[in-house]
Amino acid sequence: MRDGPAHKAATRVDEDAVAQATHITLSLLAQRIEQLAGQIDELNQRLTRLVDIMPHSYLYRWASVRTAPSLS
Repeated sequence: MRDGPAHKAATRVDEDAVAQATHITLSLLAQRIEQLAGQIDELNQRLTRLVDIMPHSYLYRWASVRTAPSLS
């Protein structure tokens, strides 16, 4: 019987399991996003330090090579 008390109880257990799994998944995803944000911040800091210590003429040449049209 699909509408009996046993079916309703099983449906409620399934809904609770889905809600718990969703909560765990979203929590793990939030933690990973925080980790990635931290890694991005660290990389930005490292790149900023690198740009600060590189001679500007080298950066200009590097950027020119990267944006130059291909000869092929």
